[in-house]
Amino acid sequence: MRARDLANPVAELSMSWWKGGPSAREVQLKDFERAFPHARKTAQQNSTHYDVAFGNSMMRVYLHQRFPDEPPFLQLLAAPAQSHPWINENNAVTGHSYLRAGRWRKDCQLATLVQEVIATLAAPAPTPTPAPASVPAPASEPAVPTPVRQASLPPTYEASSSALPPAPPPLVSQPSEVYVPVPPVPDSFPELDALGTSALTALVDNAAVFHGHVNSMAGVQLMQEMRADAIRANAFAAAATLARRPAIDALKSEAASLEEQLRKLRVEYEAKVATNVAADQQRTSDAAVLRSLSGAATQAEAASDALASELCAGTMDSGEFVRQFLSLRRKYHQNHALVELRGKWTENGAP
Repeated sequence: MRARDLANPVAELSMSWWKGGPSAREVQLKDFERAFPHARKTAQQNSTHYDVAFGNSMMRVYLHQRFPDEPPFLQLLAAPAQSHPWINENNAVTGHSYLRAGRWRKDCQLATLVQEVIATLAAPAPTPTPAPASVPAPASEPAVPTPVRQASLPPTYEASSSALPPAPPPLVSQPSEVYVPVPPVPDSFPELDALGTSALTALVDNAAVFHGHVNSMAGVQLMQEMRADAIRANAFAAAATLARRPAIDALKSEAASLEEQLRKLRVEYEAKVATNVAADQQRTSDAAVLRSLSGAATQAEAASDALASELCAGTMDSGEFVRQFLSLRRKYHQNHALVELRGKWTENGAP
């Protein structure tokens, strides 16, 4: 082994696997876990994924069982606050050069890839500026950067000299709030495109061989794992919703009880209103007014007769008698005149 190959731990391990040392996959995962000590790891049948928190976002890093021979798949678990050129419509990270079609190589560093993606997504999105008319636009994509060769492990957040954010706190799982969009089925499959006509015919003619070959494809297996993740996330959300059912039922019962109380209060209020309206109508009717006037006239006449009796008995002087007697007779004649006037209107057909 040449000395310059020792600078890359993946190159070193690719030649030392036969010595019983760790595989290239194992060293990649070890370096990644050192760079992201708080990432939550989940191992599945055909893949492993890590959930990495940064800022207010969460990114899931899918690794096929044949990683690093197969490229990783990075996806945000929720839509970003604003669109970013590195994120497609399925929240998948596609802008990094390592993640473009055919650009991934097994000596590319996963930890470096994720650190650069986080640093780019955490930075303010650049404002596109139109190129001057005199400067022609580039005719092709920039070349893939040479994989980083380093003598030591990838830097952690604490030891990095770049503008990466500090190490996040331990993750608190909130599966009911996680959204895992499954990307659409790709338009082509390189594994099938590389087969000849006879091989494709053999696959089509034998359903068992066809399904076995398709299910062994890395892209299909990763899609199946992502679909399983989406189903599990939906199951968690459904369980969280069902767990709230007792509280919801209690609120519904309380609302029904309050509605019944409101209905009874409305009935009582309407009954009181009807009673008051009837009483007001009774007090202000023509018959009631006539009875009130007639009663007032009768009372005034009785009071004036009582004053006359007191004067005759000598218990009241003449001056006081005249003052009170005139006032009472005035009330009597006024009320009596109104009663007689209303009686004449009624006789003449007035309402």
